[in-house]
Amino acid sequence: MSDWDQAFLKALYAVRGRGNGSGPSSFKLNHLPLAWASGAYIGPVRMSMVVTVEGSGNRFSGLSSQTLYQASPTPGHEFDQSAPVVTITGTITATRMTP
Repeated sequence: MSDWDQAFLKALYAVRGRGNGSGPSSFKLNHLPLAWASGAYIGPVRMSMVVTVEGSGNRFSGLSSQTLYQASPTPGHEFDQSAPVVTITGTITATRMTP
């Protein structure tokens, strides 16, 4: 699990609470980090996730999408999303683990 996934799960569970029985809830997360490879900037990445948490608060599932964009050569345009390179989509499921 990536650092981004772990941070999302921590935020999701902090918002949702622990098993409060208030029913399912949906959450949408958008994140736009800058991608680097071997010390070179390669472009921004749009990371999106829409998940629904079960009423128990112990499981969630949903859709995930990540799109890498070509880096703009213009200084100050690091977040330019006009030239998509690749998009990866899929489903995500998770279950809370307790020690």
